[in-house]
Amino acid sequence: MDEPTLTTISRLAPRSLAQRVPAWLGQRVKVNAAQRKRIVAAVAAALADEPESAIRSALESYAVLGDEFQFYPALPLAARAGRAFVAALISKWEVSGGEHLRQAAARGPVFILSSHLSYADSQFTDAALVASLGVEFADRLVFVAGPKVYEDPFRRMAAAGLNTLKTAQSARLTHNDAQLSPLQVARVAIATVKRARELAEAGKFPLLYGEGSRSRDGRLTSFLRGVARYPPAGAYLVPFALSGTERAFPMHQPYLFDTPIRLQIGPAVKVEGENALPALEEVWHRIAALSPPAYQPAAATPPLR
Repeated sequence: MDEPTLTTISRLAPRSLAQRVPAWLGQRVKVNAAQRKRIVAAVAAALADEPESAIRSALESYAVLGDEFQFYPALPLAARAGRAFVAALISKWEVSGGEHLRQAAARGPVFILSSHLSYADSQFTDAALVASLGVEFADRLVFVAGPKVYEDPFRRMAAAGLNTLKTAQSARLTHNDAQLSPLQVARVAIATVKRARELAEAGKFPLLYGEGSRSRDGRLTSFLRGVARYPPAGAYLVPFALSGTERAFPMHQPYLFDTPIRLQIGPAVKVEGENALPALEEVWHRIAALSPPAYQPAAATPPLR
């Protein structure tokens, strides 16, 4: 089957999309034939009863997803298909500490700080919360995402099933959008912080990958200081430590694999005062402590850079 492009997907007739997407996703997994068949069947079932009008609306939204630096709520159809895909792919989950997120959510606005190992971390985190705390908690996640999330047809398909808030990459990262000047990056960042705070006040959980990009060796690296601009005084920062996701969707690989995934959630840290840097540093230490030995930071790694 040919590799789809953004243009070919956007131009598909609704019923054709429902027929092709399960097979496309089945091409992206390295599992045995029986499991691939289960994955394709699970995605097909998630799309089977959708009326053509709903599929057409989803296609229209997919075509412009990520065009602007703004908040994109999850498309229900894409969320069902994406969750069915991940649930059928990953056989073993280990999630602990969900009570810490529940407690923080009951106290005030919540921001989640997570380690970052794979392009599919957002999908795996969403699925982990569905499995442990339920859909109602997973639906409150908002992934602060850079432009690359929307560029590839499959990444955009995955992003369509999640709440995402598009922002520009930090000017400190070499893979920042070359089309934006430093001043434009700063303006986008300010607008993103404002929107993230609004969403947190409304009960959503903005999730930030504090390292700014995926770890290249699996070990936790320093957080970007600019992340401290997001949480206001009184907000709660909840640490998430992932492991295994870099094997489920390895760097430089087009395929996903069935491998155990672990999510450790730690006690929240409250932001005291206007300076969130101390709270951000404490969250980094908590993620390091929650992580298995192979994922802990290298010696002398500073919490912030």
